[in-house]
Amino acid sequence: LPTLMDYAGIADHGARFAGRPVEPIRGRSLRAMIEGRADRSRPDGVMVAGELFGQRSVFDGRWKALDTGDGQWRLYDIETDVSESRDRALEDPARLRKMAAVWEAWARDVKLILPSDAPYRP
Repeated sequence: LPTLMDYAGIADHGARFAGRPVEPIRGRSLRAMIEGRADRSRPDGVMVAGELFGQRSVFDGRWKALDTGDGQWRLYDIETDVSESRDRALEDPARLRKMAAVWEAWARDVKLILPSDAPYRP
């Protein structure tokens, strides 16, 4: 949504709209990357967490932490392993713990409700 708002010239309304409290819009515009003015969608050190159909993920620069829905986090270096075939979880458990903690904090913050038929149960 921030990208569409950026192209449309619509300002972010923050946590209030028409005098009422609302949930703020999350995310950042990808316009600079789309237009070739940036080579990454986010600066280094900014982690992005998400969930789709019970699968959990966190991105941090070249690193991706992923739980495919079985409750087991995996860690991939997506710059050198684009096929995500080499799990680095045992090589860098501290990084994986930090990224999983970011996901947990994000899920609480957005009040995430996982699908009832998802294999993973927090």
